[in-house]
Amino acid sequence: MTDCPAECCMASYTTASTWQENQRNATSLKKCKIRPEDLETAASDHDTWWQRYYEGTQRLEEDRTARRHRKRLSRNTPTPMTASITTTTSYSCPTCNRICGSRIGLFRLQQTHR
Repeated sequence: MTDCPAECCMASYTTASTWQENQRNATSLKKCKIRPEDLETAASDHDTWWQRYYEGTQRLEEDRTARRHRKRLSRNTPTPMTASITTTTSYSCPTCNRICGSRIGLFRLQQTHR
């Protein structure tokens, strides 16, 4: 679904061919603060309808650009570097005193001594 203000038009809502298109258009109308149930009464007064449509699409476009701006800022803001946690546990082989980086590595090394 796109947030394009042009999708909020009453014509696209009334001429939708599928249920999904109808739902998508109804959602776009709701984002513009236009209730789909009130389309018939709102469309009867042409000037009021266009004023509501224009204000709703303006609000939708402002919200969309603000949301994009917030996302862009969160993407481009560097995250603070945290100190990496180092483990001091070392696994040394009791047979050859070789130091392994992990417990499974020590296990595999001990198998070679058998």
